[in-house]
Parts: sequence; C-alpha cells; structure tokens
Amino acid sequence: MRKVLISNSILQDDTYKTNLSAAYSSGTSLSVLSSTTFAANDELVVGQIGEELAELKKCTAVPTDTTITLASALKFSHSKDTPVYKVAWDMVEIEGKATAGGAFATLTQSAIQWDKKDTIYYHSAGTSDWYYRYKFYNSVTLTYSEYSPTITGAGYTRPSLGFMITEIRKIVQDVDRKIVTDTEIMRFINAAQDIISGVRSDWWFLKTEDSAITTTGGTRKYALPTGVGNLGTVESIRYNYDDGTSDEIYHLKYLNVPAFDYEVRNNLNTTDQQDDHVEYYTLRQVDSNSASGYFEVAPTPLTTARGTFYIRYFKEMTDLDDVADETSVPIPQILENYAIAQVYKILGKEDLATYYDNLFWGPPGEVKGRVRLSGISLLEQLNKNQKRPSGQPRSLWEFSGQNAIDEMFNNRVIDRDDLHENYW
Repeated sequence: MRKVLISNSILQDDTYKTNLSAAYSSGTSLSVLSSTTFAANDELVVGQIGEELAELKKCTAVPTDTTITLASALKFSHSKDTPVYKVAWDMVEIEGKATAGGAFATLTQSAIQWDKKDTIYYHSAGTSDWYYRYKFYNSVTLTYSEYSPTITGAGYTRPSLGFMITEIRKIVQDVDRKIVTDTEIMRFINAAQDIISGVRSDWWFLKTEDSAITTTGGTRKYALPTGVGNLGTVESIRYNYDDGTSDEIYHLKYLNVPAFDYEVRNNLNTTDQQDDHVEYYTLRQVDSNSASGYFEVAPTPLTTARGTFYIRYFKEMTDLDDVADETSVPIPQILENYAIAQVYKILGKEDLATYYDNLFWGPPGEVKGRVRLSGISLLEQLNKNQKRPSGQPRSLWEFSGQNAIDEMFNNRVIDRDDLHENYW
C-alpha cells in the first residue's frame, strides 16, 4: 500500500479571502466584510483551510456587497471573523502507473479534504515502484489544472523541495503549519540557493560539459546554449576544426571585450578576414532573442559546418517552486539549515537561529583544514577536491614557455619577428 499525499497549502496560496462579519448558525446566507471578486458558481471554503470544521460550498449569488448566498446550508456553525476563501478547485484526480514505461490510469477522483493540512489517498495496490501524478478539477466549471510533477511510490527524493519542507517542519515543530506557510519556507530555500550562487558561480555541481554549436559561414556571433540549464558562467570554449582531411580540437583564447573589439576592428568583413581556423572568443550580453547571451569568435568562420564549438559552462540553479523540484546542491540540509534559522528568527529564538545560521555559513572565524566544516565552508572544501586527473596540473596556467601557449590556443605561426613586430 502507498499513501499519496497532496498538500492543501498549495491551493491556499492563490485564493482570495474575506471574513464573516457576523456569526453563522444556519441558512444559506453569509454576512461577510466584502463580497468583492466573489460571483455565482464560485467554490467557497468557510473556515481556516487545514483546520477542523472547514467546509466547501458553492456560491449561487452575491446579492449585496456584504452578503453571499450559498447553494445549501453549511454543516457547522462558524463564529464571526471566520475566513471565507474563494478556491479554484474542489476535486483532485490522482493517476498512477506500475512501470516507468506504462500508461497513466485514473485511480480516483475525490473531494479535496479542506479540513486537513493534506489530501490523502491510500492506494492498496501501490508499491515503491509505482509512479503517481495528480491534477485538480472544478466540478462546476468542468476544468482541470495542469498535472503535477510525477512522484514515485518511494516518496520525495532527498534533494526535493517536498522532502526539505517536511524536514524543516519536523525540526521547528510546525508540522501543522501554524508558524510559517509552505510558501515562506520555499522562499527561504530559494534565498539560500541564491546566496550560494552569489558566493561563487563555478560550483562543480553546476558544471555542464560540451554543448555543441556548429559554425555558420560568415557568422561571428552565436547564441549561448539554453535548455540544459540556464547558463551562468562560461568556463571555456573548445573548437573542433574538421575539413575532412584535418580533424583537430583545441581551446579558443578568451579576450575581454575591448581586446576582442580591437581584434575585429575591420568592419569590411570580406572573405579575406574569414578563416575556418578560429582563435579567439568573447562574451556578449543577453537580449530578447537569447536568455543566455552570446559568444563572438575571431576570425569569422568561412565555411558552414566546417567547425564545431564545444561550450563548457556552469548552469544557474533552478528556482524550486514545486514539491517535486530538486536542488542541485549536493548537501540539501545546508538549505534546510538556512530556512530553519529564518523560522527561529520569526519565533524570536535567537540562540537557535544563530546555531543554524552557523551551520549554513560554516563555523565563524578562520577555518583551518576540514575540522567541523559545514555549510558553504564544506562546499568550498568539496569544490577544491573535485575530480581532476591526478597527473594533470590543476590549472591551465601551470606551464612555462611560449610553445605551450601556442599549442594550447592554436597560434599556429609565430616566431621572434612576429613577436617583436606585434608586442615589443
């Protein structure tokens, strides 16, 4: 048996709310502070979502600015100031499949359990190998929401937003969501990711290898890759020259914008300034046509598909806005520690807040070696020790001699006269 759990808090975040201006005991009329935005056929939840006595009812009319008419009487009495929510959905349809390659089939379409924090469905035939997804349904308008991400019967994975929210709530003892909402915790976790990205953009776990782009004859400017992950920082660009006879690959040399602009200062751009042996590149800003920006090369490629650029870059971390979304940070509890610290600050528990802040940032003061490393200090240490060939220099710059530079960046013909003419 598997338990499929759907957080009702995600439904509350996008609702409009008013409050009862007078206590309700019977009948089909609600007195509210304001009926603005409410209309006939709207679905209403009277009572605090996730708490006992919350109940759903359809609105049939809005006779005045402070009165709402219901389709039938409510089951329970409700005191003055009780919240009244307008909700988009009243049902949830859960689908499942036994194998990854199978087809989803509807398991149940049931009412959302508004009087609980979560809508729960028990699938008697379910195992950890099953796959589940769900969508919400409005039985009045007969419309569906988009599907949720697919979740396995094993539950949320360790790096997932849903798992982290659950862990955070256990630590701060807020399983019933009385202190902070899921949305607030989500914001804290994304803020922690932003801080980690701000500390450095070249974390090893964000590295993406060799996205290939072929040359177009007469074209100097190319859009940087998208789709694999939003591009953050380019590490290097390699170039594969292949004319059918020669097939070689080498690193292009990066030039800052002023140096590159000087290199391509001739605006005539005739075939005399074009060459399939590209040597340099620079980076250009994003615009409406490329969210990742561009790279420009010199010389301008002469022949289409004669060469291929291989981009190595560090992607940006993706915002986590769904419980199935997974963080790229390999130690998710670092993000949890930041969120826990923020919750304790809300509660005024400064000692606990400081403790979890230190777990996120790493121990205060100078860090020596690996003693008690945590948080960003631990990531820094891991970054230094990432997989590099043991017999290879840690830096491209740890070699000497002009020949090594020539070979690395494909400066094919260079002698003392050239150096004297161009540099000395």
